[in-house]
Amino acid sequence: GGMTFTAVGLIQCDNTYHSVNTRMRAILSNGRGTFTVSSQATYSSDNNGIAFVSGRRVQGVGPGDAEITGLFGTSTTAVSIITVTDSVIDPVNRVQWTIPGIVSETYLDTIDSTRSTNTVIVFDSGLTFSLGSTANNGVPAISSMVTFLTDTPFALDYVDLDGTTQIKANSINMATLTAQLICDTEVFDTEVVAANLDPETLDVDLGNEHGLQFETVAVGDTISIDVRANPGSNAYLRSLSLVVEVASLGLIDASTAVWTAPGVPIFPVTVATNIPGEPQRLFILSGAAAPTGSTPKGEVYLGTLNVTASGTGNAAIYGDIQSMETVQTISCDISAVPKPSCYASVESEAVVAGAGVIDIGDGAVVFTP
Repeated sequence: GGMTFTAVGLIQCDNTYHSVNTRMRAILSNGRGTFTVSSQATYSSDNNGIAFVSGRRVQGVGPGDAEITGLFGTSTTAVSIITVTDSVIDPVNRVQWTIPGIVSETYLDTIDSTRSTNTVIVFDSGLTFSLGSTANNGVPAISSMVTFLTDTPFALDYVDLDGTTQIKANSINMATLTAQLICDTEVFDTEVVAANLDPETLDVDLGNEHGLQFETVAVGDTISIDVRANPGSNAYLRSLSLVVEVASLGLIDASTAVWTAPGVPIFPVTVATNIPGEPQRLFILSGAAAPTGSTPKGEVYLGTLNVTASGTGNAAIYGDIQSMETVQTISCDISAVPKPSCYASVESEAVVAGAGVIDIGDGAVVFTP
């Protein structure tokens, strides 16, 4: 018989040793055939302080040479020397890191929700480790190999050392998330995404549904603010009263606000703009309608507010849901006392998914000869 091994060294960063799998071939005594019997053979080490055997896996323990014996059947044996060295002989070539569910560079989820990510490291030899939260069968834990960084922690951050991400707010600009090898800052992978909050049930969303919530604009540009209400995936919007404002004066000219309704409204609303004596109030929206057989359940696009940027800076947009009612069935009686289980409502709740910031620049063109 014959066996083949590769010398093993330290796993870069982790400082434990690599392991290898045995391969064993049996040659017929008449020389007329060779068979791979790696899975049928059993293996043992003559020095478990240098290398120990578990199934077909030979794990390095300490520097030195160990004899690994393979036994096929009752009498066919082969011996090979495995050399364990106290150095890195197969360095990490790259980190491959992915966040599931990213579509069109958008990290879209409800506030404070988390996602497990996938971390893989690839060595120069082509060996690949899919890392988990704990060490397993010679593969180190994520936390001993990779660290995770964010340039936008107020919007996207991590909740543990395993790279589990959490969305906390809408991002003003694209966010860069990085998975970096702990012991070599030149080996990393990144995800560049827009953090965009998805509205939970009984919340209102403002701005773009995908990509950045609000694109950067210049003074004099028109800001378009789409408005969507979420009664829940299994409910109809029954009524809504909403106020939306800008936090600072001088950045958005509320007097220029114009509401544009959808061509065929699913849920008709009345919108008041240009409200005298309230320069920070962008609009007041209200509407009530009983669903019919043609009314879709779930999130409803109500329309778009167009308003002009008038000053440079970060304009914070926020809102208050004065009231929202939803029903799960067309026949749900909202006047019943007590309220039936098909009915749900909120009052005086701050808009969560729709709260955000618009970055307004001066729009100047700088020419450098």
